[in-house]
Amino acid sequence: MKAIYVLGMGAALLAAPLYAQSTAAPRKPATMPMKKMQPMPPSEDMMAMMMSGGMKAKTDVASISLSLRESLDLTADQVARFTALQASSQAEMMQHMAAHAEGMQSAAVLTEAAAPDLTAYESALRAAANHMVLEHLAMARADVEARAVLTPIQRDRLVLARRVMKEMHAGMMKEMKAEMMKDGKAKMGAMPPG
Repeated sequence: MKAIYVLGMGAALLAAPLYAQSTAAPRKPATMPMKKMQPMPPSEDMMAMMMSGGMKAKTDVASISLSLRESLDLTADQVARFTALQASSQAEMMQHMAAHAEGMQSAAVLTEAAAPDLTAYESALRAAANHMVLEHLAMARADVEARAVLTPIQRDRLVLARRVMKEMHAGMMKEMKAEMMKDGKAKMGAMPPG
């Protein structure tokens, strides 16, 4: 009987903080823009990286590999190659992103004329879209080159880490959506009938 009491008290002590969090005032969903959120610094161990990976937009092979350098047992040469690859691919991608944005702005101006030239507008859109294609090609090329730097065992570890990060991200997004829906319904219920 005493053992059951001790087990019950232990369970209550462990569950109390979780219960307190779940019964606290409902949290408002995060409404600040994602660009204002501070990314977590690269982690030393794989689990912490996977937790922070959901917060970062960095999903390229070089960035993830550098963040997981201890878990992947990267050599100094691999770290140097990933760092160089990351810098060159980022520069190329940023160049295409800027050209895409500039092209979209130029195209938008073409529709504001008294007699818009839709043929010129289409050409400007296609040129801007081509920069987006080139950006994606640069990302794909960098990922292929980065995977070639890894050993087969390291690639397997990376695949596992990315899968876990993707699942964690999907779970967090599902939870955030549910929170927003719940908050939205509460606000709708508080509105006077119209």
